[in-house]
Amino acid sequence: MKITSGIYRGIILNSPKDKVVRPTLAKTRQAVFNMLRPFINGAVVADFFAGTGAYGFEALSNGAAKAVFVDASNGELIRQNASKLKLPSGRWEHIKMDFRQASGKLKGLKAGILIADPPYNRGFINTVLKLARINDILDRDGIAVMEMHRDERKDPALAAELVYWNVLKWKNYGETVVLALDIKKQI
Repeated sequence: MKITSGIYRGIILNSPKDKVVRPTLAKTRQAVFNMLRPFINGAVVADFFAGTGAYGFEALSNGAAKAVFVDASNGELIRQNASKLKLPSGRWEHIKMDFRQASGKLKGLKAGILIADPPYNRGFINTVLKLARINDILDRDGIAVMEMHRDERKDPALAAELVYWNVLKWKNYGETVVLALDIKKQI
């Protein structure tokens, strides 16, 4: 798996030898970053279920100020990849805990971009969105991008959470769906 754009383009990231992590396809990651490009420069990026850190490192490659990687495991892969990119410690942070606990720790972060790529079909998308909203993790003008299985679009809990969000885009990539949204502004 390699960085597909920006200053680190072409650098191959370390990946797990086993199948614990389901890496996002390069085509999907490129499409996500084409969508995010206007929001990246100088942004803080929260990368939930980070795995190898590919989304966060891609954001840093494209001008993000900092990436906060949230993943209960795989900290060693994130550290190895940060080292490979020669990133100073102030540009990235790994929070090694369950995403629900990490959401509380990130209360008030005001990230410009929040990305989540959780294990498919476990109902995590609506929980990430709810916790991001409740804990004020995303900046008022920030954007959230969720990667999920196409069947998750039918989840009633997700539909209930989406009433608080503006859906900017649904994009299908085979069985994968990318959802881009921002928080509805309160008047």
